[in-house]
Amino acid sequence: MPATPAFTLRAFALVAGLVLGSGCSPREASPDASPEARRTSKREAAPSELSPEAVIPARFHGTWRFVLDSPGGRLPFLVEIDAKGGALVDEHERFAFDAAEVRDQQLRLELAHYDSVLEGRWSVDEREEAQIVGTWRRRAPGPGGLTQMSFHAEPNAHERFVVEHEQLRPLSGRWSLTFSEDDGSTYAGLAELQTRHGPGAEPWVEGTILTDTGDYRYLEGALVEDQLQLAVFDGAHAFSFRAKLDEGELVDGHFWSRDSYHATFAGTPVEAGASTGLADPFEIVELTASDGRFHFDFHQLGGGSLTQDDPRFVGKVVLVELFGTWCPNCNDQAPLMSEWYAAYRGRGLEMVGIAFEFSGDEQSDMDMVERYARRHDVDYPLLLGGTSDKKSAALRVPDLSEVAAYPTTIFIGRDGKVRRVYSGFSGPATGEAFEVLKTEFREEIEGLLAESP
Repeated sequence: MPATPAFTLRAFALVAGLVLGSGCSPREASPDASPEARRTSKREAAPSELSPEAVIPARFHGTWRFVLDSPGGRLPFLVEIDAKGGALVDEHERFAFDAAEVRDQQLRLELAHYDSVLEGRWSVDEREEAQIVGTWRRRAPGPGGLTQMSFHAEPNAHERFVVEHEQLRPLSGRWSLTFSEDDGSTYAGLAELQTRHGPGAEPWVEGTILTDTGDYRYLEGALVEDQLQLAVFDGAHAFSFRAKLDEGELVDGHFWSRDSYHATFAGTPVEAGASTGLADPFEIVELTASDGRFHFDFHQLGGGSLTQDDPRFVGKVVLVELFGTWCPNCNDQAPLMSEWYAAYRGRGLEMVGIAFEFSGDEQSDMDMVERYARRHDVDYPLLLGGTSDKKSAALRVPDLSEVAAYPTTIFIGRDGKVRRVYSGFSGPATGEAFEVLKTEFREEIEGLLAESP
């Protein structure tokens, strides 16, 4: 067996494991549950809402490598900081901070839509080099729930992963995965990976992992000798995957998420054209209501309650989305929901979103729903359904056999009857799967709109 490769002191220490956050599907820590056609242009997230007078001192400016510490090891990501704020950046996406400030030597960077904050103190280390040391905090499920991990950051970063380039190996292909959780339960996944060559032709690995109901977003990493390491940090989630490549198979795999979740996994190669082993998201959840309808009655953003019998829905095609503001896959779907609503509303389409949130405090959760609505220019009603725990959520919407994932999209015909239920969402990191899903949803909407009232 080859010896474990050596890393520099500032290395991407994933051989020991990385750090993590929560996910939205299929498990609490799963994808929630992304290479948009493996695109090269970066996707811009919500613009910064910094006040004009906000000024970040020059000593903070530039690209910093932040490294989160977690039960699974270290997870690196890049942050760009300038006078007005900054952003999380990777090869595919750029998430601008909603707020940024410096008080004394203390830097605070906020992603308000995820209730996520990076806060740390600038100083000079024993090598007389600048550093920022602090903590990432993010709201987690349950009253007062909090995910937090310490970090350190160094300036003038040119690479996210600091690895000896001669140890890097190319890797492309698809692997059928089986994840095993600590309680003995299992779920399926599909890794889709490819080699991306850096400026010096060094072979990095990127891609995503799909599940029955979503994906783990844009993953980046490296194959160092025979050790595969993949990670993502988007302000909401910090995912880490590591495994050994043994004669084409992935073995001894470990997945870390949040500050506590852990699962193991193994994978076998999938040949072109072969079955992926993933379930059909249209077949996971069934309608249980004997009258064929989906019933709801929840408080809505802006006040009052809304039910399925409201006159706005009569004779209309209705899409009901069960979502969470904390869920990146839901945030991936939200721009499409707004786009489809604008395109088809005049032809008889209505939408309603039902949020299932972390805290259980109505005012706090409604505040998060309001941020979500502003971020995605949502023009249709948003309701608060309950808390994010899927078993609790299922009790709030008993017309479904279960809530298997966020988002869940319910397609309702002009006659008020449920036609189909789709669990999860394959986001832009899934490339072709994302494009196929958008086409399927459009066709479903147009087919329902074509029916007589």
